[in-house]
Amino acid sequence: MFTLHTSNKAENLLAHLNKVLELQPLSSPFARDVFLIQSQGMERWLSQRLADTLGVCANVDFLFPGTFYNQISQTIDPDLASDFFEREQLMWRLEARLRDLSHAELAPLQTYLQGDQLAIKRFGLAQQLAQVFDQYQLMRLDLLKRWQAGQTFTTHPAERWQRRLWLDLIADTEQPNRGQAWLQVIEQLKAAVPNTSAFALPERISVFGLTTMPPLLLD
Repeated sequence: MFTLHTSNKAENLLAHLNKVLELQPLSSPFARDVFLIQSQGMERWLSQRLADTLGVCANVDFLFPGTFYNQISQTIDPDLASDFFEREQLMWRLEARLRDLSHAELAPLQTYLQGDQLAIKRFGLAQQLAQVFDQYQLMRLDLLKRWQAGQTFTTHPAERWQRRLWLDLIADTEQPNRGQAWLQVIEQLKAAVPNTSAFALPERISVFGLTTMPPLLLD
C-alpha cells in the first residue's frame, strides 16, 4: 500500500505520521521502522518530536534515500555492488585522472588546471565533477548510456571532456553504476514474491519531508 500525506508544514506531516504509528503498529515490537529523510537536521528534529509524542524514539533507522537503496541492492544481489561509483571514491579517482590531460578531448581543462595552487584547483574540480557524475547516475542514465555507446547529445566541448573522463573511469571496473544497479533491483523486486527473502523490503517505509526525488528512486 502506498499512502501520500501532503502539507507545506512539517508539523502537519508529523501529526499524520504520529497517527499512523499509533493506529498501525508494526507486526512485531522488534521490527524496525525505516524513515527516509533528506538531512541530518531532519533526522534530529524528527527523532526529538517522535520522542516527545511517544515517550521514546528507538528501534528506528533514519536513512538518506541513496543509502537505503544501496542496502536493498546488497540484500537482493551482492553482485550489484556499486561502491566504485560512490561520490567519495569518484572524487579521488577523478583527482588522479586529472593529473594527466594529454588526451585531446581534455584540452579545455588545461586552461583552468595550471598556474598557482594547482593541487587545490585539481582537488576542487574533482569534488565538483564527482557530484555531477553522482547526479548523472540518478538523473541522466540516458546520457551515460549514450556516452558508453560512443555518442554525445551535443557538440559542446564540455560534454566531450566529461564523456572522456567518464569512459576512463568505467574502464577500471566491471561494476554497474548506481543507476544501472538500481534498475536491476527494481526488476527483481517486481518479479519477487512478497514476504520472501527475495523481496527484502522493510515492513514499512516512511518517506518524510523530501522536497524532491529523482524518478529512478521513486520507481
